[in-house]
Amino acid sequence: MASTFTTGFGIEKIGSGEQSGTWGTTTNHNLDIVDRIASYKAVALSGTTHTLTVREASPGSGTENLQDGMYRVIKFTGALGANNTVTIAPNTAPAYFIIENATTDSGSSGPYSVILTQGSGANVTVQNGKNAIVYCDGAGSGAAVVDALADLQVGTLEVTGAAAIDGAATLGSTLAVTGALTQSGASQFNSTITAGVDDTGYDVKFFGDTASRYWLWDTSADGVVQRGTLTVGVDDTGHDVKFFGATSGSYWLWDESADGVVQIGALTVGVDDAGHDVKFFGNTASAYMLWDASTDDLILGGAAKLGIGETAPLSLLHVKSADAGSATISADQDEALFEGSGNVGITILGGASNVMGLYFGDAADPDIGSVRYDNDSNAMKFYTNAGVRFQISSTGGITQTSTAGGHIAFNSGAVDSDFRIASANNTHMFALDAALNRVGIGTGSPTSIFHLYDSTSGGDAQMYVETATASTGARIHLKSPNAAGANYHTIGSFNGSTATWRIGGTGTSDQIDFQTGSGYTTRASINSSGLTVTGSVVATTDTDTSNTGSVTLDFTANQNFVLTFTGNVTLANPSTERVGASGVIVCIQDGTGSRTLSLDSQYKTSGDAGITLSTGANDVDIIPYFVQAADNILLGAVQKDFVGA
Repeated sequence: MASTFTTGFGIEKIGSGEQSGTWGTTTNHNLDIVDRIASYKAVALSGTTHTLTVREASPGSGTENLQDGMYRVIKFTGALGANNTVTIAPNTAPAYFIIENATTDSGSSGPYSVILTQGSGANVTVQNGKNAIVYCDGAGSGAAVVDALADLQVGTLEVTGAAAIDGAATLGSTLAVTGALTQSGASQFNSTITAGVDDTGYDVKFFGDTASRYWLWDTSADGVVQRGTLTVGVDDTGHDVKFFGATSGSYWLWDESADGVVQIGALTVGVDDAGHDVKFFGNTASAYMLWDASTDDLILGGAAKLGIGETAPLSLLHVKSADAGSATISADQDEALFEGSGNVGITILGGASNVMGLYFGDAADPDIGSVRYDNDSNAMKFYTNAGVRFQISSTGGITQTSTAGGHIAFNSGAVDSDFRIASANNTHMFALDAALNRVGIGTGSPTSIFHLYDSTSGGDAQMYVETATASTGARIHLKSPNAAGANYHTIGSFNGSTATWRIGGTGTSDQIDFQTGSGYTTRASINSSGLTVTGSVVATTDTDTSNTGSVTLDFTANQNFVLTFTGNVTLANPSTERVGASGVIVCIQDGTGSRTLSLDSQYKTSGDAGITLSTGANDVDIIPYFVQAADNILLGAVQKDFVGA
């Protein structure tokens, strides 16, 4: 009888009376096959496909043809750049394997899985770093590979290492896991769940159907990481949930009997850059607190208020450091309240070169008004209608900028509120006496509607009127509303309480009067007809006792000139002529005499003959003059020798 072979591995069954003298060779070959069935093999994978042959292609051919698929424990190795499909051949051979996926990543997108297949039936995927027990049904073209532990029933299961459950898990008894537990299927717990004991906790992590969504009790942080929705029990029927941390006394408890959460330790929902909504409802309809992860906003909804240091907030935001007493707040301005028993404030800090502010607006313009502090210039600015209107500089300077119709109003409520501005040396540099309707400059007790007081001993003018444009004259106007013009307008001087002089006139008269004395006696008047003088007129005279060389007469300061010659003199062209002015030039020889007088171009004599003076010692000559034009001074005949030879 010829030899036959087993279906699975092709082990040769020697026919009766066959292979005399070669029986041992066949037996040894069969034993090699059996040895592989009980042994381990590392199989290197590459690319995306591999064939794992279970038996020899031609059993009994006499050719040694042992295959990797004869091993029952296979460890796949090699560097993969993609998942690798391992085909178990032939598809008619039933077999089982213990598989370890120990491949590595040849690129940067792995690690990768090994997919076991035999025919068009089911396949089994072994993830990188995982182990599996599988069997092949050898059903030909429709052969399937089956996970032998897909449905595992145990009584009490204790896992001392990591546990991964990819399918559904139903636990009718105790599950003890001392390593990590990964549960990918559905689980139902109908009693209290406790992970660890007080002071000795374990991480608990639950994944959801959405990528990157999970719930984690992190014992190292004594806190919860929640990424996704967590539901325990059903509405109206809940269960206690308690998670202990690594620190003594740290735990998280949902207390079903109290319908509340007890959190001892840190609470974390989500991770940085990937958060989740957290919503807390109150007893009032539509009142809640929501952390909206999609917008990164904390929202108080409905009638909810936020109290900091206050258990019964009076406004949407109520911050209290201490009780201020019987506090009330306006019903239409109740958005925020800051309360304390002492000093209360709000601090806003910004960058060294940035702006901080409070902004006011409406639906049309959210920042049409504001108060801003510029850290760069250290200036406080007040904005209205989208423009800066009032500014306080770093040195205390105040700038007011307004558009058409803008102004600054004090005491607009018509109350007797005084106002003053101080200088470095005067507390009342500008003072408003509201009760008396008076303004004082330099004085806080003005005695008239406008009172200017100089408290210094300097010689500067107390009032100076100046224009910046040469074509515009400086003016001071005196005006009365009396149409008849009976009121007398004056500018005067007082020595203490005694009047010394005044200049004035009526509102309708074209005459100006110059008056002196306490009785205001008119000494001179100017009208359309000219100048009228009451009393004697004394012209101003320049008396100069030392003249030699070039001499320039000042016609603005003087009308007459008395010059003593100490040497020969030349009258230089002046720049102070007053057209129409006239007077005399008195020339006095010194004790030496014989001094001469020469004339510059603006001085004219009859027949252009020049001037010849008396030559005797101490002689006195008088020369009359008349200013015909700015550059034309007419000199009359010399009246000679009033004194001397």
